[in-house]
Amino acid sequence: MSHIDDGLVISGADLKNAVKAGVIENTAAERLVAFILTTPAGDAADDERLRLVTGFNDIFVAIGLALFFGALFYVAGIWAYAIAPVAAWGLAELFTKRMRMALPSIMLLVIFACSIFIGIAHLFPDSPSATMWAPWWGNHAPLVFTASACATLVGVGLHWRRFHVPITVAAGVAALVGVLMGGLAAIMGNRFADIALYVLLVLGLATFALAMFFDMQDRLRRTQLADRAFWLHMLAAPMIIHSLMANLRSSGAGGAASTFILFACVALVALAIDRRALLVSSLGYLMVSFGNLASSFSASDGSAHSLASGWGVLMVGVLVLLLSVAWRPLRAMLVPLLPMGVQDKVPVIQGQ
Repeated sequence: MSHIDDGLVISGADLKNAVKAGVIENTAAERLVAFILTTPAGDAADDERLRLVTGFNDIFVAIGLALFFGALFYVAGIWAYAIAPVAAWGLAELFTKRMRMALPSIMLLVIFACSIFIGIAHLFPDSPSATMWAPWWGNHAPLVFTASACATLVGVGLHWRRFHVPITVAAGVAALVGVLMGGLAAIMGNRFADIALYVLLVLGLATFALAMFFDMQDRLRRTQLADRAFWLHMLAAPMIIHSLMANLRSSGAGGAASTFILFACVALVALAIDRRALLVSSLGYLMVSFGNLASSFSASDGSAHSLASGWGVLMVGVLVLLLSVAWRPLRAMLVPLLPMGVQDKVPVIQGQ
């Protein structure tokens, strides 16, 4: 057998062309695809993959999009919020629907959704007359936020129906969270502040559950389901972590110890499900806790506080590097200790 490059990637289009050219029969191609989708990807079976860049052309186009929309918002001013969604949709017809480019597709979806949200918010004038739309809350009221989120949810839904970009699912969930949070704030008024963190936690856990739903359908992470799950985890993580750690930011060793314990629990969950997004969202809180802990043993002047903050960043950097190196061995030790019902739902470990 001739040498086969381990880094060779064969796309669906390659297989279709091979079938048309008579190189491989259609039945054999279907069997090959079925085999790949049910077989771990060699040494990287438990890596958290993300389809972000398919080639340097993705980066090249992304730079062009950044320049184009940056100039558009500078030149067109407030009208850019009306032009940008149309332009983003039109460009997605080329770079997403036709050319299947990953990074430009993500950028265009983000620009499309954010432009709708901010553009709808700008329809409500910043004047006393705006209170006629929200007599209980005044300018920039939850009603404005809810209306913007509703419009974004509709736009994102249409975008998903047309283009099926994996991040669109997370964008739609984010818009739905905005609708629910804004709606509750509109109904409850100032009382909503007392339960806002608890509502955010519940919505974050619901988003996490949806992400796990997609993850459990693709434990080998070979399809777009894993990409949808990744972006949902990226959305759920800050919602959950912020809700849990918001009350643990007090200075001193007590608050720091609570943060460390919570971080350890989050790390175990992240290892079990093989998703680093949970840890990334908690790193900021961890740096503050390390800094507070270091400053509690030092003088209270400004230079000592800056040095303590530096130590906090250094310790978190060391921890991240250690986790990046030991991620697979730690998973290999942790997952077998979980109940079989859980093991059957988390990503497979290398060698299984």
